[in-house]
This record gives sequence, C-alpha cells and structure tokens, in this order.
Amino acid sequence: MLDAYSRHINSNIILISEPNVKIALDKKYIVDQNIDAAIVIQDDKLQVDKIIRKRGYVCVKTADLMVVSVYISPNVDDSIAEEVIGNISRDINGWQGKLVIGGDFNAKTREWGNKKNDRRGDLLLDWMGSENLYVANQGDTPTFVRDQQNSILDITLCSANTLRDISEWKVQENELTLSLHRYITFNLLGEDDNAQPRRHEQAKQGWKFNTERSDALQNKFKQLCERSPPKDAEQLQDTLKETCDAILTKRGGGKNYKHEPVYWWTQKINDLRKECIRKKRIMTRNNKKGYNQVLARTDYKAAKKELR
Repeated sequence: MLDAYSRHINSNIILISEPNVKIALDKKYIVDQNIDAAIVIQDDKLQVDKIIRKRGYVCVKTADLMVVSVYISPNVDDSIAEEVIGNISRDINGWQGKLVIGGDFNAKTREWGNKKNDRRGDLLLDWMGSENLYVANQGDTPTFVRDQQNSILDITLCSANTLRDISEWKVQENELTLSLHRYITFNLLGEDDNAQPRRHEQAKQGWKFNTERSDALQNKFKQLCERSPPKDAEQLQDTLKETCDAILTKRGGGKNYKHEPVYWWTQKINDLRKECIRKKRIMTRNNKKGYNQVLARTDYKAAKKELR
C-alpha cells in the first residue's frame, strides 16, 4: 500500500517507523541498526552524501538537507529514549542546511495535540528546546488509531530555517495503511524549486472558503505570526497560505486531472481496498456506539488480511 500511495502522490522521500523487515531488506531501504526506522529515496536526482545508522534512527545527508527517521518503542526505558535523542543531537550538531526529523517517538504532549503530557513527551520537549527544533505538525487529527484509543505519536520536527519551507502538512486519515498509524504528508520547498506550478497543479490552487471556519482562520494566523512574525510582503503571503492550508479544504484538481496509474494496481486490488475501507468505517462507528465491536473488528481484520 505504501508503494502505491507514494507513487500516487509523487513523493521524493519517505520516512518509515517500524518497517516490514522483509520488505525493507528486499527493497534495500536505508535502515537503522535494528531495522526499526527507514528512509526511502524515490527521487533519482537526489544525491546522498552521507548515511548514519544508529539505534533508533537513520540519517541521510545531501548537500543542503538532512533527514532523520526515528522510532523509539513504547516498551523501552526512558533512558534509551534519552540515548537516542542524545545521539541525534551529536549528529545534527553544526549542520547549517535544512533539517527534518520525523517518526514515531511514542511521546505525548499538548504541544502537538494530545490531551496530556507524559514523561517521554516532557523529555522530548526539553530536547527540542535545547536543539532549537520546531514542531511542524498541524491540527489535532490522530496519527495512531486503535479501537477507541486515538493519539498523536508521529511527530515531524524541523530546524528554524526549515519551518517556513514546510507546507501542507497533513494526516491522511482517509487513506488505508494496513497499520494502526496513518500516513503523514507535507511539502518541503527546495532552493531550486521552480515557482511556476505544473498545469494540473494550477487547477488545484486555492481553497474552499467556509464562513464557519473564520474564527479558526484568525486563531491560526495569529499563532503563526507569533511563532514567526512576517518581515515583508512575501513572508506575509507565505503565512497566509500556510494558514489556509491548515484550516481550509483545497479545491479539486479539475474533472480532467488524473494521477498516473501504478503499473501493478489491478481492479481486484482496488475492490479489496474499497471493501477493507468500508469494514474499517463500520468498525469505527461500532466502537463509538459501543456495540458489535468484536464482530466488526473480526470482519475488518479478515478484509485487511485478504488485501495483504
């Protein structure tokens, strides 16, 4: 499913926490020492200068970008978490280019939308402060969903000089992942990016304005301005765009726009995927209503197994 979706959205880099070990080895993912975190480079033009593999994370460096994929198990002691982030600190020390750190830290804080802080969340916040890292997460959509347990465990962090270049950060809650975690997508503007969008991207520009979201727009704009006050018209425009991306729904790409098909995607897989999504929604509704949970969960697991 990840291969299909990543090609569907034309992603350049993929960060994976807890990858399937067999797939990671077969497809030669860039993995950490324990194959708990992985990075996949899909852009052939991206020149990798250095790879760092350690326990709990893997790091890829290019000429002007450093990307770190992280996984810290909820079952390890906080001393292990401290060791992992301490090693990351040493590896990012002195880096002047753009920096993105993403993964499942299994840490909860109100800072990125959880209802309360836990010890690891406080540990991570202290570390972020010492390293001048920022949270790129937007909104409060859960990234982890299991029955009635919803949490935001998957975090995207970045350096100060990268924050303005991240846009359209979003939890893809309607995409099937065959996992308890949801896909997260965002755009990272590069120095060589062309300001002229492609023809089909021009059709998608703009947002569907909803008067009921006016207060949310004002609050988000105020939050972004307090975090990084615009210094000129260009920065103000960027802030307005980020505000709209976070709160409003994007306009569609037009009836004639279609994504490139994935070569191995068949009608049978498509039908199985639709059935799996349907049964997942039934299970979710039943969880909320408090009945038929066992039967709905069994049906969903059977559909998911068939899709695999």
